[in-house]
Amino acid sequence: QNNPNFPVLIRECRGIQPRVWARYELGQESSSSLSNLSKDEVMTVVTKIATA
Repeated sequence: QNNPNFPVLIRECRGIQPRVWARYELGQESSSSLSNLSKDEVMTVVTKIATA
């Protein structure tokens, strides 16, 4: 567990495009599409958004 204080929420839905959202301090939010990405590419996006 690299960051046990990093909260993660996964929601399953049909018919939507997969996205990852991050909410930071001072009300800032960021999101990225995960459509058509390999598992390695998804991990890269999640790592990038988690360390922003």
